[in-house]
Amino acid sequence: MLERRDDWAYDYDLHDSTHPVRMQWHFYDTSNLPVAVQSWELPPGGDEGMYTHDRDENPKDEMYLITEGQARMTVDGTAYDLGPGDTVLAAAGVDHDLVNTGDTALRLIVVWGVSRSRRLLTVRRHESC
Repeated sequence: MLERRDDWAYDYDLHDSTHPVRMQWHFYDTSNLPVAVQSWELPPGGDEGMYTHDRDENPKDEMYLITEGQARMTVDGTAYDLGPGDTVLAAAGVDHDLVNTGDTALRLIVVWGVSRSRRLLTVRRHESC
């Protein structure tokens, strides 16, 4: 199965972002993986908007892998300057925001899914039945 860059891309306004994010959700309707895998592209000055996935109602962990460009990501009050190859994890329940601080497009891979603590809790509840 092959999916080429921009085959299913769309512009999306994330949270309180200042610019739409160019997003591609890879194999959205065909993958059985327990995570979502997306490519994002933010224009210079673009951002995700500060956001938190509720630990109880929406327990998503998100991993951000920078592939091109420069960024600053704030996670739980700590700011990280990022470049190609850098990876940041934003756990469920933690405030986080990503900003393109460079002069060119910021490209990254975002992988997200239900946090392991929630999956383990679900499995343990199921095993006890």
